Amino acid sequence: MNEEIPDDALALLRDTVSSFEQVEALLLLQREATREWSAMDIAEQLTLPVESLGPFLDALALEGLVVRRIDGVEVRWRYAPADAKRDQAVIGLLEIYERRRLVVIRLLTSFAMQRIRDAAVRAFADSFMLGKKKKL
Repeated sequence: MNEEIPDDALALLRDTVSSFEQVEALLLLQREATREWSAMDIAEQLTLPVESLGPFLDALALEGLVVRRIDGVEVRWRYAPADAKRDQAVIGLLEIYERRRLVVIRLLTSFAMQRIRDAAVRAFADSFMLGKKKKL
């Protein structure tokens, strides 16, 4: 299944994009890269709750995929990858997403399950640490 997805797009799904909604928001911004969007505009376009978009968009900004601009009291977002490598990864993701959306959804699910397993293993291992007090 993974052989159909370019390595950079696969890494983007594994390391940066954590949900279907975040993929949709990123690809919407990429398709209209010259437009600045408010969170409300994005929410209406994707029929998502506007409250859910802030963390998704902030994470994309931290990863150098979008830029945030404050316009008075409103925050506006625009697709602006920090470098060509990031742009190419998003383009690769867009291409596979348009043809094989279910493959992308399955990968997102698989990566999410792996993050949960990794966190559980870390928590279990941490419970056996001797000599350190647990922080509450």
